[in-house]
Amino acid sequence: MQVLLVEDHVMTNKGLASLLISHFESVEIFSAKDNHAALYQLEKQPDMELMITDLELNRGDWAVNLIKQATTKFPAIKIIVHTKHENKVILDNALKAGARAYVSKKESEETLIACIKNGGCLYKIDKEGGGVRKKEEEAQD
Repeated sequence: MQVLLVEDHVMTNKGLASLLISHFESVEIFSAKDNHAALYQLEKQPDMELMITDLELNRGDWAVNLIKQATTKFPAIKIIVHTKHENKVILDNALKAGARAYVSKKESEETLIACIKNGGCLYKIDKEGGGVRKKEEEAQD
């Protein structure tokens, strides 16, 4: 599996890479610190399967624009937003732009791994409290 990590904090990037390597047998990690670098990596690796991106990046970049461009040029890519931000409007915009899921940085490693394994399809924003919820749980409300 090829994964692009779009994260401007080096320690977070290294932690995510280590987490992925420990949970997935054959994973190839690529990194970018901003929208421009991420699009460059996607152009070089057009078969990238997954992109995990923070929302606010270096130089004031917001990943919503990146998500729109990535899903337009590479419609097969799965995108998971991994961020500390919990502003529902921004998160909804990220999902509308094509992200499959949002996982708060407050969530456990297991939550992020489950989201990746499910392609993000089973999770969406918890409108009340942040974080993620399974879509089936929302249907029961």
